[in-house]
Amino acid sequence: MYAHADHASVDDTTFSSDWKSIRDTLVRLGGVKYRAAIDHLETESMDPEAEEHYVGLLDQWKKDEDNVKEKLEELGHGIGNVMKKLEEITTEG
Repeated sequence: MYAHADHASVDDTTFSSDWKSIRDTLVRLGGVKYRAAIDHLETESMDPEAEEHYVGLLDQWKKDEDNVKEKLEELGHGIGNVMKKLEEITTEG
């Protein structure tokens, strides 16, 4: 949201609605065990150093996610190749 904001604030109603959506998504991704830590973020102060730290963490998370997706794709292609070879073997025999 921050990167797309045209001004530096939102009203309380918008913040509450957006925060609920973000919190629910993070809890689904990370699991219920992170709920308390995620809830704490709602009222935690965000100084420039902390923001830079979290942006760095988000960048790393994105890179890790992209890497996992790439590896899953490679794995899918490998499984497809194995399945083709198995089909060839079973139809030949």
